[in-house]
Amino acid sequence: MGGNPARNNESKTPNIIFKTGRIGGFVDSLIVSGKIEDILCEMVVDTGSNITIVRPDMVRRISKSKIVDIKPVDSCLHMVTGDTTPVWGWGSVCVTIGGLETGQDVWIAEIENKCIFGLDFLGPNGCIVDVLDGCLRIGTEEIQLQQLGSRESREQPRCWRVYVAETMAIPAQSEALIPGRLQDGESSGEVWGSLEPTRKRGLPSEIILARTVVDLRKPRFVVRVMNLSDKERVVKKGTEEASCESVQCVTLLSGNSSAMKQEVPEFHEALQELYERSAEGLDSSQKEKLMSC
Repeated sequence: MGGNPARNNESKTPNIIFKTGRIGGFVDSLIVSGKIEDILCEMVVDTGSNITIVRPDMVRRISKSKIVDIKPVDSCLHMVTGDTTPVWGWGSVCVTIGGLETGQDVWIAEIENKCIFGLDFLGPNGCIVDVLDGCLRIGTEEIQLQQLGSRESREQPRCWRVYVAETMAIPAQSEALIPGRLQDGESSGEVWGSLEPTRKRGLPSEIILARTVVDLRKPRFVVRVMNLSDKERVVKKGTEEASCESVQCVTLLSGNSSAMKQEVPEFHEALQELYERSAEGLDSSQKEKLMSC
């Protein structure tokens, strides 16, 4: 079916195939968190639907703060179960997912979920559904997808403990990268996580932890720390070093470090003089490291 079916006056009973995402029948449905107008909403991402659908109660909530021009239609939707459901009408709303904010035509019908994103949203906005990594890519952003699944999978904790994966010595007054991992046998089911200092300090008091976004799909990830003392400090394997919270959306930076540096404004004069004094006697590799500090 070509074009927007809601605007096609010649076809008032389009045959649209989509999944309702009902928990009993479609536990594999993927959902993404976002907003319709200013209302928070969990939306099913469905590449099998060629239109975007919202429930009537969502439209009524939106209408309390904004006038939505709803155009009535004489149409119905045909689902993969063989059932059909009538369409109340269609209109245009503002949809926000991650950093994307765009106007979207939506159909209004009685479905199980509050909203279903179809190909009419995914295609024009350059969305890529990565089922393996469980994320929705929009441009340079990666947005976490959740599996609708059972109540248990929906209620997993969203904060985890991080432990040192290998015993390492950190030189005095130095920064170091040490391997970290979640607790043995624990899987977050998330794509990205944000590391924060833990209240229960397992690391030596002179060791401070940098807040870092890590890839939780890997069994090990890098944790950045700094030894503020004048002596070498040892962190032992199995030491609790951080807490980790899930991250819903990250923006991926492209390009190499040298290209990125060219985009950075020039140093303030005082900083430039400090850099030049500090760089005396350093080779090109050492100067590059100094620049990145």
